[in-house]
Amino acid sequence: MAALPKAALPLITLAFAAIPPAALAAMPPSLDGTAWVLDSNDAVSLQFEQDRVSGSDGSVRATLVSQSRSLDGRWQVLRYNNGRQAVVSPLLGTQLDLSFLEGGRIGGNSGCNRYSATVQLDGSKVAITAPLSTRRLCIAPAGVMEQEQQFLAALTSVATLRQEGPRLELRRADGALALVLRRLPTAA
Repeated sequence: MAALPKAALPLITLAFAAIPPAALAAMPPSLDGTAWVLDSNDAVSLQFEQDRVSGSDGSVRATLVSQSRSLDGRWQVLRYNNGRQAVVSPLLGTQLDLSFLEGGRIGGNSGCNRYSATVQLDGSKVAITAPLSTRRLCIAPAGVMEQEQQFLAALTSVATLRQEGPRLELRRADGALALVLRRLPTAA
């Protein structure tokens, strides 16, 4: 079978079912939330068919789920670069988010105010203009206005993006992390 070019391969997540509780408890945590358990006494033969992986006995071992590559929707900011060589979480009691809108625009909540900007996407390359923002003054929680300035500066520093399922990483031109976001579920 000929290999597909990388661009043609779908982004997939493996969802394993029926992991015994004892095996689950024995799994060491990993940085990306995945773990593989291999038992040297078990030989594993897997068959890949359309959207599932089956064992040699025909049992379904995993289901493949396509992940959206679209940036559409609302993204919650989990971490942002504060401009002082640190990537930090938003202050408790504040909401930072970003939505990709029609017409090459982005917008969202910057902790106190609403903002909007123009975005240009070219593959993984990104250019974001200086955002326009409402002019509310918020005094609580302490530091919210400083957070807002740092977040908007991080936003305009973005040069590249990388999406993995519901996670989006935006990086500066020097490779430093600017923002880490998680896709928010859409309202039904």
